[in-house]
Formats: sequence, C-alpha cells, structure tokens
Amino acid sequence: MKSSTVPSNSPALAALSTDFETQLKKYCRRETGGYLRPFAPNRNWKAATIFIVGTNPATPLRDQFESYDSYWDCLTRDTEKFQKIYTSARGPAKSKGTTVNLKVLLNLLGREDCLVTNACWYPTKRRQAIPMEERTRHHDALRLLIQFCRPKAILFHGNPAIGFAESVYGLNLDRRQPVFLQDVFFGGTLFLAYPHLSGMGLENGEKFSFREDVIDIAARIRGHVSTQ
Repeated sequence: MKSSTVPSNSPALAALSTDFETQLKKYCRRETGGYLRPFAPNRNWKAATIFIVGTNPATPLRDQFESYDSYWDCLTRDTEKFQKIYTSARGPAKSKGTTVNLKVLLNLLGREDCLVTNACWYPTKRRQAIPMEERTRHHDALRLLIQFCRPKAILFHGNPAIGFAESVYGLNLDRRQPVFLQDVFFGGTLFLAYPHLSGMGLENGEKFSFREDVIDIAARIRGHVSTQ
C-alpha cells in the first residue's frame, strides 16, 4: 500500500496511509445532492500511470443508485453498470466537445493506463453552477490521490486544472507552449498544460487545434512514460 502524508486540514482523509480507498470513499459521500466523483469510472484506478485533469464532473448522480455503496462499487469495479446508469441519467443529448476529444486522447494513450479526474469533484451540469466554496475545496484530496497513485505524467487542461497545479505545486505551466516543448516535472512526474478539451476559455489570439495537437500530446506522454 502506498502511503501519503496527510496535512492537518484534511480530517476526512486522516487515515489515508492505513486504507486509501476507504478514506476516499468516506470523503466523497454527501448526505444531500450528487455524490462527489473523484474520477471517471475505472476499475484499475489505483494502477493508473497517466492522469488527465479537467474542471469538474458534468452530471450529478445519487438517486440513480440503490445506495452509496452501490455507487462506489460501480465507480471502481462494475464500470459497465456505472456507464449505463450515467448514460440514462444524462439523457439523449449529443456528446459535447470535451467528451469527444477526451475519447480520442484516451484511445491514443490506452484507456487502461489513464485516470480521468478533475480539479473540482463537485458535479454540476454547468461550471458556472459550482458553488464558490466547492471550487477549490477538493484540491487537497486530488493532491493526495495523485500522491497515492504516483502517475508518470499528468495533463492539466483548462484554467481550473492548471490553476490547481500551479497553486498546489508552486509550478508555472504555460498552456500556450506546444506540449512537445513543455518540460515541467514534479517528483519525477511530467506536468503538461493545455487549453480545455472543449476549446472554451481561450484568450485573444490563442488557437485551439486539438485534432492536430492530440498526436503530439499522446506522443509526448507516451514517450515519457515508456522511459520510466
């Protein structure tokens, strides 16, 4: 079991070094509203070598599951069932740019190696609906998740995710710089920055050409991971 040093301001994860999943599960439980979602459904999450960090989960889930235990079991084990429930809750809406582009990237990297997570674990249909107190509340939990899994490479896409990396790790990431030129590391982990996969939030003069960039992103990540 990998251990982590837990700061005093994380009481919900206080026994992290004893049993990480038990404490993470406890942390993500909410008495009302959608349960926190620490990552996209993944039965191999503990062994992930690549993290992809975005803004926040888009679809709140709670009553769709028989219990919180059922929710957690589907999230971390019966991922096919989770996906069916998620799709039903989401409705017939067409997949948006983030989902489509993420699938392309995952197919290039290998889904079994990747963990998709977010800077904020509070689920809302729109980012603007995230309560102010929730926007950075889960930064410490995400840091501990990263510390536990020890991924070899992390892609931070969008301002909230990049802001998390810069504030928590004290790094300077430049999403305007081509990924094959980015060379920022923390504890041996490669940190890459990129605009949000939806293409939203671009600044004046900033271009978004994901279909061209995704090959470089995958090659940069895979090239680093293969040498570790």
